[in-house]
Amino acid sequence: MRIGTGWGSVSLLKKLDTENYNVVVISPRNYFLFTPLLPSCTTGTIEHRSIMEPVRNFLRHKKRAVNYYEAEATKIDYEKKIVHINDESEIKGDVSSTEVPFDMLVIGVGAENATFGKYKLWLEKWFLSTVDLFLANCVLEFIIHELQDMN
Repeated sequence: MRIGTGWGSVSLLKKLDTENYNVVVISPRNYFLFTPLLPSCTTGTIEHRSIMEPVRNFLRHKKRAVNYYEAEATKIDYEKKIVHINDESEIKGDVSSTEVPFDMLVIGVGAENATFGKYKLWLEKWFLSTVDLFLANCVLEFIIHELQDMN
């Protein structure tokens, strides 16, 4: 079982032989995000959809089916080998939380931006780590406003 759809998890999924393993993917995002190009989205150079790839594109080429849960892992019980998941997606089924058993577990959930102990940075600066269209538009408007003020 894998938790996450970031760089490490997707790299493992591409190379993993699903004939030998029953693979389950749990992630609240159903896409892989090419984060190095996020600044280009905020400046309007490229469209945000061009740096997102659906997880199903990685899963469809596997020899054996891969189960995917668009949910958040809320708790891991290592003794019982169970991951508790909660579905917070816009399209919910009948069950919003459940338990998923595992034999082996790979956790690749990514990281947070480093502020090096400067909490004020977290409050005052914009970090680009997800596709947030509102934030991208705010950054773009801020840049345009600053450029116009320079003239």
